[in-house]
Amino acid sequence: MAVQLIVSCPFCGREEVGAQMKGAWKAGADAFGVKPEGAEGEGVAICGACNSAMIVYFDFSAARKLSHPAGHDPLGRIRDFARNENRLVSLVDVREETGFAMLGVLPNPPLQEVPAHLPPKVERAMVDAERAFLRRDWNGAAAHYRKAVDRAVSMILRKVGSGDKLAGKMLGAKLGILEDAGLLPEPMLDWIRIVKDQGNFALHEDDRDFDSAAEIEPARRFARLLLEYLFTLPEEVRLAREGVVQD
Repeated sequence: MAVQLIVSCPFCGREEVGAQMKGAWKAGADAFGVKPEGAEGEGVAICGACNSAMIVYFDFSAARKLSHPAGHDPLGRIRDFARNENRLVSLVDVREETGFAMLGVLPNPPLQEVPAHLPPKVERAMVDAERAFLRRDWNGAAAHYRKAVDRAVSMILRKVGSGDKLAGKMLGAKLGILEDAGLLPEPMLDWIRIVKDQGNFALHEDDRDFDSAAEIEPARRFARLLLEYLFTLPEEVRLAREGVVQD
């Protein structure tokens, strides 16, 4: 049986995707300072979703203490375990059984750009948007950025006592309420309109889909800026003031 790892692919952004190990060897010198601490072995694996090759780092120190026909051959040790168990092998989840632990991959997986201090429902929508963006699901990302902004707008309107006006309202109608209340400057209202329109396009356009990151980058950027203004900065100011008072 092929040796499979469960990884987050640094190329297509898929999380918990199977990657087939093609080779493994004892780790060499860390000339560029990129290897995780404790990496004794390294190898190459191919993502099962996008067929991209990545370098995998792992610790097999515990495996040396185990009696096994594969001896000290790291790939053989993992392959034999996979064959016997007839299942995918996650070096993170089955360390006690295999004696191996996966420490990371290279290149590093892309980072999600989610502002700090978001309310849970808003954060969930932004995380979903970033996950879609990183796996190149442009339509899904645009729809989730819209959801994050929609939830944020609803929270702001409820906070100022306009919650009774929200029942059954779509984001366009909520934007009108927000504009009438004068709670945000006009540029931010324009940001919301752009996120709304791109999300609507992703959900309802019949003839064409988004085809690139550049097309939805405005929705991504404006959603992030709006949420930072509404939630991140006020909380950081509060924390900074608390620090000043304590000092």
